[in-house]
Amino acid sequence: MRLVLLDIYQQLFLMSVITGMFYLMLKVFQKKTNRSMSARWHYYTSVFVYLFLVLPYHKVLSLFLPEYKLSFWSNLPNGSISTILYNNLKFETVLIEGRNPLFFYFSFFPYVLLLGSIVFITVALIKNYHFHKRVIQMCTLITNKETLEILEKCKREKEVKSEILVFQSPFVSTPFLYGLIKPRIVLPSVDLNSEELQFVFSHELIHWKRRDSWLKLLMLLIHSLHWFNPLVYKLRIEIDRFCELSCDESVTLMMNKNERGRYCKLLLRVLWIVADNQSKIYSALSSDSLKHLERRLDMIMRSRYKKSVIHSLLLV
Repeated sequence: MRLVLLDIYQQLFLMSVITGMFYLMLKVFQKKTNRSMSARWHYYTSVFVYLFLVLPYHKVLSLFLPEYKLSFWSNLPNGSISTILYNNLKFETVLIEGRNPLFFYFSFFPYVLLLGSIVFITVALIKNYHFHKRVIQMCTLITNKETLEILEKCKREKEVKSEILVFQSPFVSTPFLYGLIKPRIVLPSVDLNSEELQFVFSHELIHWKRRDSWLKLLMLLIHSLHWFNPLVYKLRIEIDRFCELSCDESVTLMMNKNERGRYCKLLLRVLWIVADNQSKIYSALSSDSLKHLERRLDMIMRSRYKKSVIHSLLLV
């Protein structure tokens, strides 16, 4: 059992290191790609890199490179051995039980990592339970005909056939999509006009159509395996941000300049509501930093406004 865990976590550690290197490479070129590539491209590229955390690519390499072989922690009579063969070069790390003090450390190392994964998942489940209890159970089903007609119109435009209910809650300050199987759009207890409702519904329907909720769940499970790597946390935040940017991009794709400006004002209005209520609930239409918000506004306007105009919007 111990050697099996050593094998699993040594492979996970290798995947974690390689993925971290890919992420740093993306960050180096991001200033240039932000100008030339779409938010959608950044989103799916980051997701692709994230999936390297669970893809045993070293096994795939061995199929195409006969000289490449990577094996981990085999059970030998005199202890445990890790061997790497690459281009006929052999590297060995021998840990002989009872003779090498490192053996004691590596024997307990996978159990520590496994315990960390269990704690990570447990904390995530507890947070989700409290979120459900405090928010969803306080929701009121919206039956307003005008609001539901706007939703149906948006569903037809986005070609979404799933039944989606709309709720309102005094506890939340920003709109968000909730549910993996039975989706619900939860609105705050604030007045939104017809155009603002259309913006909100279009944004959340894109999330549902792309199955972003399922993807975020998958990323959470993968993160629980690599909880020890801070770069995985950074990459996950980056994916969340590009997810929102790509949704904004899709919603505003066919909008004119005035409509884009009103969409930006909706983002700002929601941000001020969050600030006033000191809400810590995450939402697709909120921002956790001024820099990220400015980036969203700049992307939405597609550089049609000068930076000074973007700053003036922030001061409205």
